[in-house]
Amino acid sequence: MHTIENFVDSIHQAHLDNARQVYVAKTLGRRQSQRDVSPLTNFVFEFFLYNSLYAVDWERSYAEGQLVHHDREIINEAKMQNTLETFCRQKCREGNSSILTEALLPLAGLNDLTGQWTQITTDDRIKAEDGVRFFAKIAELGQLAAGSELGPTRSTFELIASCRYFAYGVRNNIFHGSKSLGETYEENQARRIGVYDLFLRCLTSLFFLATGKREHGAALSPLPILQRCGTAQIEISLPKVYQLLTNEMLKPEDSILHWKLFRTEQAMPVLSATDRRGLFYPSAGKDFFFPLLVGLPFCTDFFFYEKVRQSDGLSRLRRATKELVPRSLCREVDAPNGECLEFEFDSVTRRAWIVHEDNTAFLTKDIPLAFYFHRGDSPGEGGSDQRWDSDLLPQLLAKADREIGCRILTDGEPGGLLEEIASKCQKVSLPNSHRERDYFFGVIR
Repeated sequence: MHTIENFVDSIHQAHLDNARQVYVAKTLGRRQSQRDVSPLTNFVFEFFLYNSLYAVDWERSYAEGQLVHHDREIINEAKMQNTLETFCRQKCREGNSSILTEALLPLAGLNDLTGQWTQITTDDRIKAEDGVRFFAKIAELGQLAAGSELGPTRSTFELIASCRYFAYGVRNNIFHGSKSLGETYEENQARRIGVYDLFLRCLTSLFFLATGKREHGAALSPLPILQRCGTAQIEISLPKVYQLLTNEMLKPEDSILHWKLFRTEQAMPVLSATDRRGLFYPSAGKDFFFPLLVGLPFCTDFFFYEKVRQSDGLSRLRRATKELVPRSLCREVDAPNGECLEFEFDSVTRRAWIVHEDNTAFLTKDIPLAFYFHRGDSPGEGGSDQRWDSDLLPQLLAKADREIGCRILTDGEPGGLLEEIASKCQKVSLPNSHRERDYFFGVIR
């Protein structure tokens, strides 16, 4: 058994490491450059791990107390993969069948799987209708997982096997060179590879959950983002999410946090040209992109307080706004004690402010507060040592917008979140959050 445990532990650790990685390729020499190679590289590495798993006869291995590999002379690849799924199904039946939902739930975080981008490039192995069926089945698995309707039934595992068979065909095309490197970087192809990678990661996660592991790569996987805002929406594809992670514009947990909190929010106000509502982020550092994204449906003015002036602060803010609203003209306007960029989205003028004052100066601002965003702060060196989530919170919430209230998204540090507010908030724990902190989200009126 010790050999089995060591083998599973080593593959499991590589599986987690791959889920956390955002890969880039760099050229050497005078004209150095780099480009993102995720999720393609994640997909390739995950398939190496998957190959190692299905090469083992797990039922015999556990029965005999030692690793037993399939004999490739008498059993083909497809049969090995079926045997692995049969093992996982039996484990679900014997133990907690909810691990099936846990492993496949990230598929529910995918955006619309019927768009033009899902149309595959056909070849001798894969036909157009195969791709249509694959994406339809991935959508079905995601819907079933979201509704907690997945059980270890024959029909469920037939769905899984069908998706796996298609993804394996794609793997062959990439590994055997029938797709060029340029083709894999093409935008729509990269989006499709993101789906293949996520599905495969869910499948390997199912094995690890079935063998008693608690952590798994599917829970760490970035997801595409869909943000509705008034009459408009912002869609960020999975390859783009990886690019934003590479550029440190998103934190590792942000896309998952967005899916859990904002993807299905229905009560979206429609802002008018005369509205003024603010987002406040004390001690923001250079964390601009995600607060802008989640605040756009509710706010016209975004106040990022950071007492220490940073040389690249304005350029990073400009880049964040251009990533979100690429077709909008971004104008720099005069701002006392800081910088300000003005842009339009959904026919409403917005302003993003970097304010180089003490955080408490915001309390004197004459603007209703529609969103309070706060994370990454601390009481020690480098932190504000201000208790915005407890001591100062009543003063802050006194500024809450009377019509739509104030949304709170905070990690509660330093000092913890005021108990009476915490009781009105949803607590969200994420396996890859910064400093392993929980988030709290709620609407205070």
